Parts: sequence; structure tokens; C-alpha cells
Amino acid sequence: MVNKWKKGEIAWLIFAFLVVLATIVYKHIIVKEIGFYSIVSDVSALLGVIYVILIAKQDRKAYLFGMGNVFLYALAVNKKGLYISTLYNLLYSLPILIYGYIHWGKLEKNNNAAVKEFSLRERILGILLMIATTIGFAVFSKQILGGTNVLADSVVSVCVCVAMFLMTQKYVEQWMLFIISNFMGIILFLPKSFEDIYNIDLFAMWTIYFINSIYGYVIWKKAIVKEENIVAGDERE
Repeated sequence: MVNKWKKGEIAWLIFAFLVVLATIVYKHIIVKEIGFYSIVSDVSALLGVIYVILIAKQDRKAYLFGMGNVFLYALAVNKKGLYISTLYNLLYSLPILIYGYIHWGKLEKNNNAAVKEFSLRERILGILLMIATTIGFAVFSKQILGGTNVLADSVVSVCVCVAMFLMTQKYVEQWMLFIISNFMGIILFLPKSFEDIYNIDLFAMWTIYFINSIYGYVIWKKAIVKEENIVAGDERE
């Protein structure tokens, strides 16, 4: 189900896009050099902003922008030595976005696109499994791949991997994980932005992601409450 756009939501989409675009322009004004990986990073950031905001609106077209975003993002972060992020984008995120696009289409066709949430027990079990996986990924990245910022890289990767699957199934908990991973993304790219101006657009992208993940959580929770009220009203009748 695609919700109708409100003026404030349209303004948020335009504002977020322009913020990232402004950082791209600023980067090129300062550096005065346009390379392949710089362009890849630029386009990835712009596609990513559209993708996450459309997902918050439960718009299936978001997956199309997401596919372009994760492929280009993988190329950009591989150049920076973030190998876990590279692997999960190419081997997991891209296929899961293709699956999500197809699955959301089936849900809409069957009129079964309501937002869901887990029980407390399911949340606790999921957290424990994610902690163990994050530690394993960090050790693998450091010892085998020789990666940098392995803990932050692994937290982001694991959270996003799980969140993206939950997104395809329309679970509100995806936004909790996106809030964590997007905050870690800010931490990851803030110092890199000071070291290298080429990273400023990715830092802006993660900041927009973080704000949008809070926004997405709020409106998806409202969708659950609205659905519960509709069901309760039907039962009373």
C-alpha cells in the first residue's frame, strides 16, 4: 500500500535530496577533480536518499532506487577498505532488494500489506543472535581480510542485513536496527570526512538515513495502531 504524500513529506524528500546534492557540489568545488569512484559515491548517495524515504512511505518503487544504491555503494566502500560492507551489499543486499520488490508486489496483490511487529521474546532472541554474528564478522574482517574500523563496519553490516530482511516482511523492528546502523554509519564517516573531502557525501547520506529511520519508525508504528483500531472496530461490529 502506498500512502498519499503530505506536503511535509514531499518537503522532507526534497530537502534531504538537496542536502546530499549540496555536499556533492561542495566536494567537487573544493577538490576540483572528478574521478570514477567519486561519481559512483555521488550517485549512490542520491539514490539512497530517495530509496529510504520511499520505503518509509511503503512505496514499492523504493526497491528500484535501492538496487542502484547498494551496487554503487559497494564499489565506493570497497575502495575505502570496508570489505564486510562490500560483501554484504553485493551478495546480500542486492538480492534481498530484488526479492523485496517481488514480495511486496505479491503482498499488495493479495491485499496483505499490513505492518507487523515481533513479541518481546522474539526481540530478545534476535538481539543475542545479532551480537554473536557481529563479533564473528569483526574477527573475520580483521584477521582474514585485514579490514579497517571492523567493529563499526560489522555492526552496520549485521544490522542492515537483518533490517533489510525484516523490511521485505514489513516488520516495524527494521527501523530500530536502521537507527542503530545509520548512527554507526555517521560515526564511521564523520572522521573520514575530515580526513578526505571525498567522504562528505556519504557522511551526509548516513545522516539523512538516521533522521529518516526515526521518521520511518514513527509512521510505521502509527500504521500498526491504525490497523489494530480497524480490526477492533470490525470485531465490535
